[in-house]
Amino acid sequence: MNAGNGALPNCDSAKIVSFQIMKAVYSDHSIKDKISRILFTSWGNLRVSLGSEDGAKMDWSPAMAGPTGFWKVMMQVAPNEDETGSLSRRTWGKFISSDCK
Repeated sequence: MNAGNGALPNCDSAKIVSFQIMKAVYSDHSIKDKISRILFTSWGNLRVSLGSEDGAKMDWSPAMAGPTGFWKVMMQVAPNEDETGSLSRRTWGKFISSDCK
C-alpha cells in the first residue's frame, strides 16, 4: 500500500494510517490467514512491513496503545528495512523523514 506524495501530511499521520490498516487486516479473521504481509509506504515519512507471522499474533486490543505503541513494537522488532527471509517473516519499520520520532 502506498500513500502518494503529499497524501499524508506528516509522520504522525502516517503512523496512524499504517496502524489502522494493519489492525483492520490482521483483526479480520476471514482474511488475516490469507496474506503473507502488508507493506505500507508513506512517501517522505516512513515505510513499515508487517509479516503475517507477527501480525496475526499481535494484540490489537486498545491495550496496544494505538499507533504510538504499534510503532514502538515495530522498532523493537527491526528498526530498518530488512527484505530477507520469507514474506511472512518480514516485519520492520523505517523512518524516511528526519522529523519522525
